[in-house]
Amino acid sequence: MKVTSSLTILPLLATVHGYIRTRKPVIDEETKTLAQLYQEAINEGGNLVVYHGGDTPDQQNYTADAFKAKFPDINLTMIVDYSKYHNARVDNQLETNSLVADVIALQTLQDYPRWKKEDKLLAYAQDAYRRPHVCITS
Repeated sequence: MKVTSSLTILPLLATVHGYIRTRKPVIDEETKTLAQLYQEAINEGGNLVVYHGGDTPDQQNYTADAFKAKFPDINLTMIVDYSKYHNARVDNQLETNSLVADVIALQTLQDYPRWKKEDKLLAYAQDAYRRPHVCITS
């Protein structure tokens, strides 16, 4: 199962899948505005589940609070757990075709090449992907 909803292409994803940024993409950059992506995400139900690696359940509260402030109509569920547990959870969900997370941010980087080889990652190039200085100075 591949995740293909508009929710997965909100800016949070751009920071999560750093592995994709290390490869030469064969995909086009995103052309929709953030407002358009946000509206599409709302139209699709407005739910976003993020598995984030970490030590304590409240470790990503700042990230979740900032996201909710920027996108108040999105129902964000941020689940923080050790990466070694999240990756096993994701593998099981992929095997049983029951993937829960829309975005996965783990410290176990060895999982990303394997998931890419298994064609489980959604390739995405954010606007200004090939011009990172635009993002830094904006």
